[in-house]
Amino acid sequence: MIHINEQLMLLSSRGSPDKTELSVGDIIESTVARLAAEYDLSNLLIDRNIEPDLPLLSVNSEQLSRSLDGIMKNAIEAVEGNPQITISACLSTVSPDLRAQYGAPYAGDYLQICIDDNGPGFSEEILPKAAMPFVTTKKEMQCRGAGLGLTVALVVARDHGGFIHFDNKTDGGAAVSMFLPAPVVSPVEEVRQTENAGDESSPQSAVTARDRTKILLVDDEKTILKLFHMIISSALPECDVETASNGKEALDLFAEKHHGVLVMDLHMPVMDGQTAFLEIMSLSKSRAWEPPAVIFCTGFAPPDLVSRIVSDSSSHCLLSKPVRGEILVDAIKNRIA
Repeated sequence: MIHINEQLMLLSSRGSPDKTELSVGDIIESTVARLAAEYDLSNLLIDRNIEPDLPLLSVNSEQLSRSLDGIMKNAIEAVEGNPQITISACLSTVSPDLRAQYGAPYAGDYLQICIDDNGPGFSEEILPKAAMPFVTTKKEMQCRGAGLGLTVALVVARDHGGFIHFDNKTDGGAAVSMFLPAPVVSPVEEVRQTENAGDESSPQSAVTARDRTKILLVDDEKTILKLFHMIISSALPECDVETASNGKEALDLFAEKHHGVLVMDLHMPVMDGQTAFLEIMSLSKSRAWEPPAVIFCTGFAPPDLVSRIVSDSSSHCLLSKPVRGEILVDAIKNRIA
């Protein structure tokens, strides 16, 4: 009951802002050390496969430790015979196709922590609902029986802007991967360098200036596009307002028109807003264009990378849907000015 209560308390303490920068290797080693004090691991082979030079993770250490504990305990209790568990960590890219398949919040780079075992794996019945509360194959009291370990891991991953993927290995055994937004400095640094290249005070100022009268609205909701277009065209009649229904359309239009301001949704089919933003910044750099100012507009929690980009540059901002027309217009006017 104590264990169940701790799990339920963790589930209820969502979105904790208390984050610290931690090494992935240190997190894994401390998890194994804690489990060694609870289980007899003398007959268990635990392999580590940690990619070198991984960036530090900005996470809530208590939440992440408890979630990894839950995944590891499931693996330990599943293996038998010649038990073996492999813990790996690497940078991984989720494509737009995999984003839809995995239910990922965005397509792009993640730091993946995978725990796999050589046990029986997930049954066909359990696999689709592995993270549901109290779903478990452990009926014995001595095996904890709470059925909350993977649920906690899923909630923690989502609170950190990531997700969990469950699968069976082709050679047998289960694999549980936690994907967390990759704390890669390079995209943010590249955005900063691209923006600095367009600064008139910069020695690299031989760039084509953005046309601040050209505004591009990007959203997969037709109703929102029509509403935003009407509001902005009425408030800023001197501006040329265009629309795109996904990030790929936005990228193609930007490549043709070099808009000055973009209003970008984040969750879209074909290409999401974060990926489109990074592609647009890369295109601007390659063509020596002054990059556009981007107003991210979403009804969901933004990925960590987008939050860092917004906090790192006053050129961009983040608005939460539903957004009032006057707030949107003011944000655009500030970016035009």
